[in-house]
Amino acid sequence: MVRVDPRGDIFFTSTRLCNKYRARTIWSSAMELELRDTLREADVPVVWQVRGAFEDLIRGEARGRYFRQKSKQTRDGIVPDLRWRDEDGEFVLGDVKTIGFGKTRYWGRSPASTRPVDARAGSVHTDMRSKLRSIDRTILGRSPNGPLELRLSAVGPIRGLVFGAFGEISEEARSLLCYAADATAARTWVADGATSEEHAAALLKNRLYRRWGIKTAREYARIKIDGLRLVGGNPDFTNPPGHGDDDARFYDRQQAYVHARGG
Repeated sequence: MVRVDPRGDIFFTSTRLCNKYRARTIWSSAMELELRDTLREADVPVVWQVRGAFEDLIRGEARGRYFRQKSKQTRDGIVPDLRWRDEDGEFVLGDVKTIGFGKTRYWGRSPASTRPVDARAGSVHTDMRSKLRSIDRTILGRSPNGPLELRLSAVGPIRGLVFGAFGEISEEARSLLCYAADATAARTWVADGATSEEHAAALLKNRLYRRWGIKTAREYARIKIDGLRLVGGNPDFTNPPGHGDDDARFYDRQQAYVHARGG
């Protein structure tokens, strides 16, 4: 039996409870797919689950040791969630993270002046470097400056795409949202009937803020609902149906324009 404190922090600090029914994994995966679909809608080249980012450097006998000695969780930890082409034409890597309302990420964070999502985003690249350095040392016998760590330096910093407990997003996630909205507007504003590309981009940014916010709030709510199972709640909750593709996205943009006109 695990005692739950008044603020419920135990749900996000206890690994045993946090991963029960895979609620946190489902939340993170849902946001990965939401960002992937947003970039696809903007016609931005994007790859989800970039397994060739670092593992291709582990070869021969070392590769056998890697799969024998490292757990699936460890192996998945060095797989960036997304790779996309940015506005400068360069491919960049990003990791999606989610943070629950608890002491570690909110009222106990340091420095307190930094938003929780930005504080978490600031550690994403460092976390990846530590994981790669560990594999360089234990599997390849080369650390520091082993091949995995050098590859990370070559591809640039891992962007921290972080979603918080109150629907807030990190600055790097916000930059990605704006980039996707601008790219979508440039491609669709005439067909969508917007008055200008700039007007369409502004409306699409508002739409994406709402869409991402609703998505992350829904997934975060599932964690709370799943927590009810631990105190005798009903486990038979159903998941809402997923979005369609092109038709649904077009309809979604049209609703954003109607909403902006006061319709």
